[in-house]
Amino acid sequence: MSEQPVTQTQESGPGGGGMAAGLEAVMYRALSSASSMKAFQDQVAAFLDSWGFNSFSYQLVGADHKRLTPPKSVMTTLPADLLAAYREADFHLWDVALDYAFHNKRDVFYSDLQAELKAGPHETTARQVNQEIFQLYRSFGYHDFYLIPAGRGGTSALFSVADRDSDPTTLMAKVARSNYGETDIQ
Repeated sequence: MSEQPVTQTQESGPGGGGMAAGLEAVMYRALSSASSMKAFQDQVAAFLDSWGFNSFSYQLVGADHKRLTPPKSVMTTLPADLLAAYREADFHLWDVALDYAFHNKRDVFYSDLQAELKAGPHETTARQVNQEIFQLYRSFGYHDFYLIPAGRGGTSALFSVADRDSDPTTLMAKVARSNYGETDIQ
C-alpha cells in the first residue's frame, strides 16, 4: 500500500470522510443497539480500540463555555482525577480546544492549536493557561489529542481521541491510518 500523507486537519461530519465519518456511523449503530449508556460507551470504546486509541471524550460545548458553565461530558474514558483537576482549575474558561470546537468544524490535533497559541507575538493569559492545561494532560500520559468538533446552533460537541502514553507522532500515524479506513470494523 502506498504511504498516504498525514494532514493536519480533516473535514468533520457527514460527507467529511475519514475517521469522523466512520465514527459517526459506528455511533449511530451503537446507539440504536445499546441497552444502556454504558453499553453504548463500551461499543464506541471497542471501535476506537480497533484503531489503536485507548481514550476518548465526548462533551457538549454550550454558547456560554467562556462563562461559568464547564462543558458537559457525555461520555469519557479519561481518568477521573484528570477531569477533577481540570474542573477545579476552571480551565474551561481558557481552553483553546473548547473555543475552537465552538467556532470550527474541521478536525485538528490539539498540539496544533497549542503551537498556534505559542507562536503568538505576545504573552497572554490564554497562552499561559493553555500551557498549564497541556502540562496537566501530559502529567496523565496524554501528549496530544485528535479533536473532532461537531454540532450546530448554540451548542457544539467535541469528540476527542487519544492514545495514552503514546508520543504525538504515533497518534498522528494512527489518525492517518483511521482516516484511510485501515481497520477491521465493518
